[in-house]
Amino acid sequence: MLILLTLLLQSPLPNAPASAPPTVEGQDDEPKVEALSPEQWSGDPKFWSVDGDMLVGRSTPENPCKRSTFLVHTGTFADFDLSLEYMVERGNSGVQFRSAEKGKWNVVGYQADLEDGPNWIGGIYEQGGRGVLTRRSVSLMANGPNSDYDLLADPKAMKEIGRGPGWHTYRVRAEGRWIRLWVDGTLTCELDDRTDQAALEGLFALQLHQGPPMTVRYRNIRVLRLPPSRDVHRKWISTAEASGPGAVELERRLKSTAKLKRARLKAAARGTVEFALDGEVFASGNDPFEVELPGAALQKLRDGKPHRLTATCEGRGGPTTVSAVLELEYEDGHKEEVHTDRWWRKAGTKERAAVRGPFAAAPWLDERLNEEGTTGDRAGDPGGAR
Repeated sequence: MLILLTLLLQSPLPNAPASAPPTVEGQDDEPKVEALSPEQWSGDPKFWSVDGDMLVGRSTPENPCKRSTFLVHTGTFADFDLSLEYMVERGNSGVQFRSAEKGKWNVVGYQADLEDGPNWIGGIYEQGGRGVLTRRSVSLMANGPNSDYDLLADPKAMKEIGRGPGWHTYRVRAEGRWIRLWVDGTLTCELDDRTDQAALEGLFALQLHQGPPMTVRYRNIRVLRLPPSRDVHRKWISTAEASGPGAVELERRLKSTAKLKRARLKAAARGTVEFALDGEVFASGNDPFEVELPGAALQKLRDGKPHRLTATCEGRGGPTTVSAVLELEYEDGHKEEVHTDRWWRKAGTKERAAVRGPFAAAPWLDERLNEEGTTGDRAGDPGGAR
C-alpha cells in the first residue's frame, strides 16, 4: 500500500489558481476545474514534502537520490487540460501524464520535461519507454516510417523559455492522440502519436530525478477534464487557395519497409482524383473508390526509401477537395495508415494542405461528399494553436 504524506499535509493548496484556468471553447456549461490537493498524492517522504501551498521534491548530499522517484496522483485521466506552476533549482524534473505505476513510486509513460537548463524544458519524453519523443519547438506526427514533423519556431529562440529564478507556468493538453505543451504561455511542442505505443489514459506524477542535489517545487496544480476525442485522423483537404472548380495537386512523403505485404487505397474527391507514386499513376476514379496497389507500386515501396505520393484532383462546380486513406499491412500482421490530413502539402512546396473537415468513413461505401460542410481541424480546437 502506498504511504501517503499524511503527516506533512498541514496546508492545503489554495482554492483559486494564480491565473485563469483552462477552458474549452464552445462549451455550454461552466468548465469544472479540479484542484489536485496534497492529500491526493503519494510518494517517498524522504524526498517529498508539503511546504505551505507547495509540493516540494528535494535531494541533498546527505540524502542523495540514487534512483528517480515520483510523487504520484491517485486519479486516472484520459483527455484533459492541466496547468501548474513550477520552480526548479539544479537538476531535472518532469510532469508525468497518462502514466502507469511500475513498482513503488516508480512511473512509466509520457512526461512533460523540465530542468534547470537550456535543453529539455517544453519537450515530451516517454519515461521507461521510447525516450525523447518530441523536442522543444517541434510539431511531430509519429506514425512509424511515415512520421512527419515541422518546426513551430526557431529552436534557439526557445532556449530561455521557462528558465531563470522564480515561478514558471506549465500547461499540458491531451485530446486523444494529440498532445500539446505550453511553457510560460508559449506553445513549445506538439505530438500526434498514432503509434501502437500511444497511451490514452493514466496517472499524473511529479519527478525528482536521480543525481546531484536538487530541489523542485510545484503549486497551483489544476486540471480540466475534456470530453472524449473522436480522434478521426482522415480529413477532407485541399490547397489553401482552393475556392472554386479546378485542379488541386497535393503530396506527402511515403515510406514503407521490405516486409510490406499489401497496400490498399480508399479515396473520394469532389470530381475525379488521380494518385501517383514518384510520378507514376497507379489509381484514378470517381468518388468513392478503393483499389489494391498494383505489383509495381508495391515493389517500389518495399525498398524502404522515401517516395512521393501525390493526389491530383480535378474539381467540378465547387471547391476541389480530396479525402483518402492508404492502408499498409506487413508480413508480421502490423498495420499502418496514411491519411489525408494536415501533413500533406501543396505539391512542390512546403505549404501545408488546408483541412476542410473530418471524414468519418463508416462504412466506407455509404459515405458521400455532403459531409464536407464542417470546417476546422478538430472539434474544440482552442484558439487555433495549429
